[in-house]
Amino acid sequence: MRFRRLRGARGNVAPAARNRYDRRDAHRAAQGDEAQNQGPGRLNHAFSDTPWYADGLRFTCTRCGNCCTGPPGFVWVGDDEVRRLAEFTGMSLDQFRQQHTRRIGLRWSLLERPNGDCEFLARDADGHACCTVHPVRPLQCRTWPFWDSNLRSPRTWQITARNCPGMNAGAFHPLPVIQAQVQQARDAQLDL
Repeated sequence: MRFRRLRGARGNVAPAARNRYDRRDAHRAAQGDEAQNQGPGRLNHAFSDTPWYADGLRFTCTRCGNCCTGPPGFVWVGDDEVRRLAEFTGMSLDQFRQQHTRRIGLRWSLLERPNGDCEFLARDADGHACCTVHPVRPLQCRTWPFWDSNLRSPRTWQITARNCPGMNAGAFHPLPVIQAQVQQARDAQLDL
């Protein structure tokens, strides 16, 4: 999963998984929600200890591949993740780094194909997305869609869900599960 802007069915652009997420969209959305939540009898989530998603959220991957395709972005990987990916692909650590990663400042990101797709994205005969390294996929991919940027407000969640058919559908994830996913990404300093 990367920060990336994906094109929807109508060609409109909305933030989603692998995007170079336009933080202005999230900021505008959060401001809109805060304004709507103020007034008599309305909870202002910006000043509440209870997150807006305290009752849990639904998500099940539909294997659409939207989170692994689109314009260039970043899939951050740490040393342990690179080691696991190298072992899984049968490569040496140095060989994997040279062939499948790029250095961005002090961090490493997986490479992508010229069209922006993740190098490890494949499609089955039915057109469903398949991650060829799924058992050892990076933390950034494992924690989708429970990223701080998606959970900032109900509106940012809905904007992202426009391009992720698995959001708001499928399995129920209670608050402790969501918080654990968010904390894992924070602990790894992924800044998602």
